[in-house]
Amino acid sequence: MKVCYDKCGSQLRSMAEYPIDPAQRVMAGQVVCMRQGRVVPAGRKECGCILGVAVEDHTGQRDVLDPRATGTHILVYDSPTAVCESPAPETVAQGGDTGRIFAGEGFGGNFADGAFAGGLAVLTARGEDSRLLSCVGTVFEITDSCGANRSLAVTGLEGMPTAGDRFAILPPVLFSGGVLDEEGRALDLSDTCDLSLRIIGADAARRRIFTLARRHCLAVSDR
Repeated sequence: MKVCYDKCGSQLRSMAEYPIDPAQRVMAGQVVCMRQGRVVPAGRKECGCILGVAVEDHTGQRDVLDPRATGTHILVYDSPTAVCESPAPETVAQGGDTGRIFAGEGFGGNFADGAFAGGLAVLTARGEDSRLLSCVGTVFEITDSCGANRSLAVTGLEGMPTAGDRFAILPPVLFSGGVLDEEGRALDLSDTCDLSLRIIGADAARRRIFTLARRHCLAVSDR
């Protein structure tokens, strides 16, 4: 994730050094927490307080050109009001009908009904046998969603979604489902939990989402 601005209006990005185990691997842009007084990567289903986003790589392996790679401290963007930008998650459709996309790869079936209402779906690629007439880059408003059959009701579809069509999913403001991806740098919709990050905005043209911490080590938790 990339820290891009602060909700408090500051033009500076707050950062500080925190202790870390010399052998711990943490990469720049990764969401991190504190465990027993040391920085560690956030869990994929992180529901506890987070500390922020790593500023630098800490590989945990000796590097003569980078002594901090196995150092005892790491820089972290630690503001509770820091806004992070990351790529929007994508799904490869299983199919669809007029006005509805049936999500497939990259999209789990455990979301509550209506969880994505108010969000956006952006067509990023058409499958080989696509029956969609909409151009790549077209933005569709999500009006409803169903968790059981992993479907998204959208407006403005021309033609029908076909297996292989790919869509970027931009969840609505205040959405806090999903999980972190394997690298801890982006939102993943293949599963869901009470994630400690929430969506506060999106940029459909760039297929980016903006997130803010719900629970932070240096602020009052909303739990």
